[in-house]
Amino acid sequence: LDLHIDDAFEFVLRTKDKYNLIIIDVFQDTTMPNFLFENFFTQKLCFLLQKKGFILFNTMVLTEKDNLRNKKYVEEFYQPDFKLATVPRVEIHNELILIEKIK
Repeated sequence: LDLHIDDAFEFVLRTKDKYNLIIIDVFQDTTMPNFLFENFFTQKLCFLLQKKGFILFNTMVLTEKDNLRNKKYVEEFYQPDFKLATVPRVEIHNELILIEKIK
């Protein structure tokens, strides 16, 4: 088991390794950095994921705007090599987005 606790954006930019599990759990007080939902970051994460690997993305949902952000993120994740599921209302204000690389 290799565990990396690091600046998410910088780590994703510099690592060349592939992973079975990537956990994203990044908050600045009660907000989440915008880069987590940007296409570049998501594509890089997917590239770093091994076949049959998982991304566990813990998101905070406090407002309708946050709900819409998550909905848009899931809807726009159209890549055929991945399967998505959501687990709403974990710890009241959190929604988990589970991403599995199937190919």
